[in-house]
Amino acid sequence: MRERRYQNRLYITLLTILVLCVLVVSIYVREGDEGPLHRTQARLRDLFVTPVSFIKKGYVSISDWFSGIFMAGELKRENEELRRQISESRRLVLEAQDLKRENEELRKALGLRERFSYKLIPAQVVIIHQEIGGKFYTVDKGSRDGVERNDPVISSDGIFGRVYQVGKSSSVILPLNHPISSVSARIVETREVGVVEGTREEKLMLRLIPKESKVSIGNIVVTSGLGKIFPEGLLIGTVFSVKEDPNRLDKVIEVGPAVNYAGNQFFYILKKEGEKW
Repeated sequence: MRERRYQNRLYITLLTILVLCVLVVSIYVREGDEGPLHRTQARLRDLFVTPVSFIKKGYVSISDWFSGIFMAGELKRENEELRRQISESRRLVLEAQDLKRENEELRKALGLRERFSYKLIPAQVVIIHQEIGGKFYTVDKGSRDGVERNDPVISSDGIFGRVYQVGKSSSVILPLNHPISSVSARIVETREVGVVEGTREEKLMLRLIPKESKVSIGNIVVTSGLGKIFPEGLLIGTVFSVKEDPNRLDKVIEVGPAVNYAGNQFFYILKKEGEKW
């Protein structure tokens, strides 16, 4: 009898937890980006991003710390000196690599500043995470750095996406190849304007280009400047394939992205001055 009561209580507890989970997910999906659950998510992300970013940038070397504890006293004096020299050499090599990477990013940033008159906020990826529909990228810049929702995000190669959520010290980036992402685009060679959309397969598809279009593989696709989010002329990519569907009034065009969504670790957040780009 006691065992049956215990099982009944366990079932009721599990059912209650399941109902609460469904209720929380339902509220999260239905509320806006400024809802209490989204704001709580942003605060928790800020608390997590700061230490992760601190560790990722190399300020803490756990392996060296443990090595010092377990190896101190086991090696002879001459081995200690040799290890110190090796450690110093390794430090110099790492510093040289960091400087090289930083210089490359600075050169790219300088080139971007020469091409665009906008303010650039450099940002580094801290976390890449999967949410509803696709990937999101958390970076180490937030509202205290001047970042706002819907700010354009670019790399040195072209447009990457836009700011989706903003916390105090971090932001979530929505990449252009995400299925809920889109941007007004123009084919440079034909001057035709359409819309580039992301897909669940993380591809870029150019819509609303009529079947009579002379678009061809290799044509360059840039932002059109229509709308209030992206300025005109940012590189999206090049036409990768052109097909026709008898059930559609427009061509089926896939765009090869200019940026590397898998390998990018550094971004630049664009800030406009005034109301227009």
